[in-house]
Amino acid sequence: TSKPAGKMDDDVVANIGTLMKKYMAGTAEAKQAQERMKELLVKEDDESNLEYITLFRAQVAGFEPMINNNPVFHGVPEQIVTTSLAVPTDHDGNFDVPAEVYTPKTLLGENRRAAFIYAHGGGAVAMSGAYMRNPLSKYAIENDLVVFNVDYRLAPETKCPNNIKDFYEVIKYVHLNAESLGIDPGKICIGGNSGGGTSVLVLWCYLLSTVRARLSNWLSLEYPWSMITVSLTLLS
Repeated sequence: TSKPAGKMDDDVVANIGTLMKKYMAGTAEAKQAQERMKELLVKEDDESNLEYITLFRAQVAGFEPMINNNPVFHGVPEQIVTTSLAVPTDHDGNFDVPAEVYTPKTLLGENRRAAFIYAHGGGAVAMSGAYMRNPLSKYAIENDLVVFNVDYRLAPETKCPNNIKDFYEVIKYVHLNAESLGIDPGKICIGGNSGGGTSVLVLWCYLLSTVRARLSNWLSLEYPWSMITVSLTLLS
């Protein structure tokens, strides 16, 4: 199979550079890494891609405390009970997909609760569910639902579509075990942001094209990469 190829317009490259300077400014070493990342953006070989991902992961490592410590989330953790799931899979080796579960204390003991299953951003190559812990907890409180924050595997260590399949297996698990989880199987929403939103959009298209559409009734996306062409056979 051939590798998809494309070109970034000069204004897109310049805008990315501007955003990197604004949100990732720091030490001289960090600024040097940012300049190197701009150089790597226009290259398409595997070695350059891997170097870019390594630098990108290092650059965004500080985002988690910056996001979760935002004053808007003050008092949120105290209103939530956090548990965890480990969903067994075998589509890319034996791997238990981890997910944190955020249940508002006001919903404890209730059955048939609405659920929101979420895929974090990070370009499918970086970040983790931990970055969205407090934002999703607040979302759970404000919308009276249980949130499943999925830590799907990342590229390039895990090749597409296996990261999407990780998320898919969690959806199936929640639907299959809805009664024991206290979830209403007719009120399951899936969503995500950025790269995670793209994966969810691909999966949503797949669900709609099959009898599996019943697994989720709602879709919620935040700035996904939506100009994509999808081969739905990848998930079959």
